[in-house]
Amino acid sequence: MNRNRSQQNLLWGALLLSLLLHLVFLYLTRNLDPFAPKVRVPERIVVRMLPRELDLPVRPELDRPRKKPAKRLAARNQVVERETAPRGDSPEDRRPDAPAPPAARPRPKMVAPQPRKGKPAAQSPTVSSTVKVPKAPAPVVPAEKEQRTKTGDQARPLPDVESLLQLPDATVARLDSEWRRKERSDVAVGDEVWLDTEQDLLFSFFQRLRDNIYNVWNYPSSAVRQGREGRCLLRMTFDRQGEVVKVELLRSSGTRALDRAALAAVRKGAPYGPLPSVYPGKRLTVKAWFRYDLKRSRVRGADIYGQ
Repeated sequence: MNRNRSQQNLLWGALLLSLLLHLVFLYLTRNLDPFAPKVRVPERIVVRMLPRELDLPVRPELDRPRKKPAKRLAARNQVVERETAPRGDSPEDRRPDAPAPPAARPRPKMVAPQPRKGKPAAQSPTVSSTVKVPKAPAPVVPAEKEQRTKTGDQARPLPDVESLLQLPDATVARLDSEWRRKERSDVAVGDEVWLDTEQDLLFSFFQRLRDNIYNVWNYPSSAVRQGREGRCLLRMTFDRQGEVVKVELLRSSGTRALDRAALAAVRKGAPYGPLPSVYPGKRLTVKAWFRYDLKRSRVRGADIYGQ
C-alpha cells in the first residue's frame, strides 16, 4: 500500500514539473515567430552637407543700378524724403557768452516849421541848410562798479583744458554722421565694400562672416567692470578661400581692450568659406563697425554692421 502511494506521489510530481517547464518555455518563446522573415537593419550613411551658396549668377535684367537704395537695418542709417529740424535749437546757436545786440537808439523826429500868419514876406532865394542832431552822451560808468567788475573777473576760476577740448554730445553725433557720409565715396570703386552693401552676390559670404565672428567675439571683463562702451571701425581683407589676409583698425573705440577683442574675433572666426564663384576679384576687403553696448550684452559684442 505504501509503495503504491509513493509511486503515485512521484508521478504527480513529475507531471507538475513537466507542466511548469512547458509554461516557462512558452513564456520565453512568445515573441518568436519561426515563419516571419528576417528584418535587415538599413545601414546608416552620414552625408556631410557643404555650405550652400546663395550667389547664383546675376540675371541681365537685374544687373542694373538701383533707382532706390536697399533697405538697411543699421542703427543710424535712415533715408527720408525730406529732413526737418527746428530752427535755432542746436547747442552752437545757444551760446550764453555771446553779447546781446545793442538796442537801437531813438532818433529825434524832424518837424517842419509852421508858416506865420500875416503879411507875406518878400521872396528870397532858397538856402539849403543841414539840421545838426546833437549826439547822445556816452554813459559814464562809476569807478567803484568798474573796479568791482575787474575783481569779479579775476576771482572767477579758469576752465581746465579737458573741459575746453570736450565737445557736446550733439556736436559729436553731427561730426560722426558727416564722417560716415564722407566714407561712402571711397567704396564705390574697387574691391573695398561695406558689410551692408547693395551687391547681393556677397550675401552668403557676409552671413557666414557675421555668424563666425559672433561665436568667438567676447566682451572683455576689464571693460565690463569699468563700464566701457563704444565702437571701432575695422578693415578686413580676405582671399578667395575665405582666409584672413590682414585686419586693420581704422577708428578706435577709445578703449584698447575693446579694439583688441574685435581684432582677435576676426582672426579666430576664420576661415569664412570660399568667396562666391561669380565674384571676379582675387581678394575682398570689407569695412565694418564693431559696437559694444552693455545694455544689450555683457558677455559678447553687441552688433556688427556697415553703413
